[in-house]
Amino acid sequence: LSGTPVVAVLGSPRIDHVIVQSEVETVALDAAGAVRWRVAQSDVIAAAELLGGTLTLTSYGGEVAALDPASGVPLR
Repeated sequence: LSGTPVVAVLGSPRIDHVIVQSEVETVALDAAGAVRWRVAQSDVIAAAELLGGTLTLTSYGGEVAALDPASGVPLR
């Protein structure tokens, strides 16, 4: 979808889609493969973790960002 390497594919029984994390964007796909939401990152993502209801993204530069895995909205 994004044309860049995939960092992680994440899923949870608490959300009704899977999250595909590439180096430059996060995409949530439903069971049919349709995009539920998409978020572009401002830095290259090196790691992604889904834990405790939070999608945590770590950039190559070490910055950490948190997203709501259900909606893709940044958490503060």
